[in-house]
Amino acid sequence: MTPYRNQPYTISCRHFTLPEVVAVVCIIGLISALALPLLRSPSPATRLEQTAQNFELFCARVRYQAMENGKDRIVAFDPGSKLFFMRDAEEENDTVINDGQLSVTSETADIKWKLPEGYESSQGDSFTSNMEYIDIFRFYPDGGACALSKLQFRHDKFVRIFEVSLLTGSLRSREPEEGEEVDF
Repeated sequence: MTPYRNQPYTISCRHFTLPEVVAVVCIIGLISALALPLLRSPSPATRLEQTAQNFELFCARVRYQAMENGKDRIVAFDPGSKLFFMRDAEEENDTVINDGQLSVTSETADIKWKLPEGYESSQGDSFTSNMEYIDIFRFYPDGGACALSKLQFRHDKFVRIFEVSLLTGSLRSREPEEGEEVDF
């Protein structure tokens, strides 16, 4: 069987149809829309939210230590090195800060968290120049807690306020309400 030589639609190369081109463009657009947020750096608000979550996790570890060991634990802050650390409430002289270096003589030295660069922390009026560190939160063995000082983080123009529940001991962070005073 020989092909007809005068066939009008015999073409040696095949072209893409319009639906095929539209489908490929849609797939490329979808992939680029999903990949774009991964390639951009996070916004300051997102970074502050992530920092707040990391701090809440740190405080949860301190709270767990209080409940596990049956002793009060305190979250303290060294403003010079921007370091939050856990200390034993019963040992008043267990924490010394020399030249920005934390030295703790008890077993609590391993639980600490450093405020990332570019962030500020405000503790209200609780800090005086002769203090080496500030006690922020106290966690009790029964799971309760109390706030010893007001705590706020700021990154660029964004602020997070941290509050602790007296009964449950859980730490919550929130944005300041409209008209609420901020310490920065």
